[in-house]
Amino acid sequence: MASLESKSESESCIDIVSVDGYSFDQIVQHIVNARRDGTESIISLHCPADAAWDLGVRIDEKLVELDQIKIHRFEYDYQSGIAYIDIMPETNLHFQMLAGTHNHTEISLARFIAMIPDAALRQRIVGEILDFGTADIAKEGKILKQGDFAFGTIKNKLPSLSEPRSHVERKVVQYIECAEGDIQATIVLDVQYPRANRAKVALRVADGTTAGTWVRNFETIYDDDLVKQPEGEVGLYISDFLGPAGLPTAFCRPSAAETAAGVQRDPQVLLTYERLRNIFLKARAIYQGTYKPGDGGEEDNVYTIVQSAERERERAERERERAERERERAERERERADIVADYLAILEERERERADILEERERELEERKRELEERKREQEERKREQEHQIAMLQEQVRQLQKRV
Repeated sequence: MASLESKSESESCIDIVSVDGYSFDQIVQHIVNARRDGTESIISLHCPADAAWDLGVRIDEKLVELDQIKIHRFEYDYQSGIAYIDIMPETNLHFQMLAGTHNHTEISLARFIAMIPDAALRQRIVGEILDFGTADIAKEGKILKQGDFAFGTIKNKLPSLSEPRSHVERKVVQYIECAEGDIQATIVLDVQYPRANRAKVALRVADGTTAGTWVRNFETIYDDDLVKQPEGEVGLYISDFLGPAGLPTAFCRPSAAETAAGVQRDPQVLLTYERLRNIFLKARAIYQGTYKPGDGGEEDNVYTIVQSAERERERAERERERAERERERAERERERADIVADYLAILEERERERADILEERERELEERKRELEERKREQEERKREQEHQIAMLQEQVRQLQKRV
């Protein structure tokens, strides 16, 4: 998978502030105060790895309770045991740079895939390369970070962020090193902020080595001080998005060993410095309020900001409608389940009542049987008594007859 990292140089605008020793409530209050005072910063604190997974969630929940927006990004560095919480609002400069690069990469990739003659391979690539948005990049005990957008297979993530250069460089290495093959390439867009007078690009790839290799090491794509702007390109392969397994050799980035042996292959997606420069200049114009529709040198099939925003709104609306349909379906299922449960409860109650009635009737019949047997015994006893009395009377009569 390929990855994009967007970052800004630190010029009194992006500071990493340690909040070690702060209580949870003090950390939340620091975030609230920083936002109120207009401070843009990233806070850091040492914390155990098992507590890092839900710390960001707890902070978000508390901020929502305080009617505050959630944190911009939460990440955890397992090597140092430090959690980084980005409370810096995203600027138009960063957003437009990321949106432009995202769209250009997507269009370039789609253009190449459409030309693949093998229908089965074309369908496989189309089906497996997914857009993950701001998905987490997480492996228990190894890496917990978050990107601004992601392309890759269902198990892979493509990260991007806005942070100081040294912090980004360390994380780029960790993406390759800790992702265990899930991330094949990471692109860094190094945008000078807030003056927006310089931009650079870097590319680090997993080429069979543990930590990967810099293919482009923060090379300038634009600088206000240069009369002639640099020329160059960032080449991406299909294997950067899917991994090399099962792909034709021509679609795979050469490994370190192949490169050393002189093996070369043409990349499938080219991000030229000229195109990245146009994206940066358009983002800067929007950020500085000087943009006019038609500026930026867009290709005819590259998304405009309005189209991108409309697509995002439509996707959000579809997702909302899908969630509403799912909620209604779940509600209907719950109601049906309640009706069935009530019906079964009624049947069980009726069955218990019928069983109670039958049991009562059996007791009554048993009682009547005992009464009848008792009466029969009494009648037999009276009969025997009568027979005895009759016998005694007969004996008395005989005695009297003898006397006479």
